[in-house]
Amino acid sequence: MAPFPETEIMTLKRLEVALKKGDFKLLRDGAYKLHEKYHSGFEFEYIDLLKDILYNANNSNAPVEIKDILIPTLEDILSNSSSASYGMTSPYENMNHSRISPLTSLEYTQHNETVQENTKENEEKLSAFDVFSAEKTSVLNNETNYQTQKEEVKSEEAFEQFSSSETQNPIQTENTEDTENKVDYTENQTPNQTIPQENKTQTITIFYAQNNSEDKNKNIKRYTELVSKLQNEKTDFSELIKLISEINTQSNANVAELASILEQIQNRNIKINLITNSTNANLVGLIESIKIPYKFNSTEEKINIVPLFGLTNVFKCTQCKEEYIDLKDNINPYVIQCPRCKNPMLPNISCIETKMNLNFYNNSIINMANSDTWLILYPSAAESSMLDMMKSALALNKNVKNIYICDKDINSKETYKNAFLNIDKDIKVNIEISVMEEFLKSVY
Repeated sequence: MAPFPETEIMTLKRLEVALKKGDFKLLRDGAYKLHEKYHSGFEFEYIDLLKDILYNANNSNAPVEIKDILIPTLEDILSNSSSASYGMTSPYENMNHSRISPLTSLEYTQHNETVQENTKENEEKLSAFDVFSAEKTSVLNNETNYQTQKEEVKSEEAFEQFSSSETQNPIQTENTEDTENKVDYTENQTPNQTIPQENKTQTITIFYAQNNSEDKNKNIKRYTELVSKLQNEKTDFSELIKLISEINTQSNANVAELASILEQIQNRNIKINLITNSTNANLVGLIESIKIPYKFNSTEEKINIVPLFGLTNVFKCTQCKEEYIDLKDNINPYVIQCPRCKNPMLPNISCIETKMNLNFYNNSIINMANSDTWLILYPSAAESSMLDMMKSALALNKNVKNIYICDKDINSKETYKNAFLNIDKDIKVNIEISVMEEFLKSVY
């Protein structure tokens, strides 16, 4: 999957997070990104956010060499924006997009090659567990009665129980809108004044697709066959372990791009259905790392996770059939011991050639039909079952108005777009190069 072009808001959010966390390596990378973007002639729109970043940069303890790049660039951008808003001529208007601030030109030239290296390093840094410098938290047993917490909770349990109907993440993020500080608009109101209405909560479905190769499906099919024979026949456990190892390698890809999207929209007034055909163990760790409340197959929390084929870190007991999700670290065990009956627990995964969780599948259709917006990431025209699921949801459509499709394969995008328009010609389907930027604008 090729990374989508970085948007303005993504660049700014990188700086915002870096200043908040005191991550000066990330801040340096973000400063050069901003510098590059400005000197390429880009016209910035998020002026208030730029002002906030400038204020925080001025009051941070960041190294001087970073401030000498970041602060003058921010001031140049804001100065340019201010001039444009008053109809003034910009001093850079007639330059061929090679704007270099006198305060930053020397350092920018010296570190030009370093920027390119840092961009690659930054992509590696944007991993599911490292990008926001958040410590992973354990998930308590289902039978525990959870309370809202403002600090990270570390469980002493050996395993974490997984259930589609119980809370998987006890961490609750603080509400950014403090109810005590809300203004009462009903007082001192004249007849001509209107009472501001609270924005309706949007529901967004993000379908995160992973290319499930023939080899992966073949491995999962063989794996499920061996697991089904464990109780009745002798099974070659060494073959089973080898298959788990191969499936983990084929499943657990980097989820940095999804991390970037969720980080940018987590504070918006929205609910998110995260539906996926991926069995990637990093998906839950990603959401844990940025502390977004979630549940599996439920709309009660900020994020509703629906893994159609299971996840490689969700284990099922071979005897008592209990299920647990392992979040202890970023190393996936192949087998764990059931804390209830002490028998082996193996990854509970499937594929299109075996079966999928029908409860997840049916609820995915309902949730997609009730969403306002869809964001489809990296769809595969080869996986007709996923497209059929979306077509079924659109046929039941109650709310869907906009669909954004992000992928490098134009054929896949066109296939999905035409299929959707054949069902509802009034649906707006965006497959343009700027699709991610348009999606983020619609959320903001």
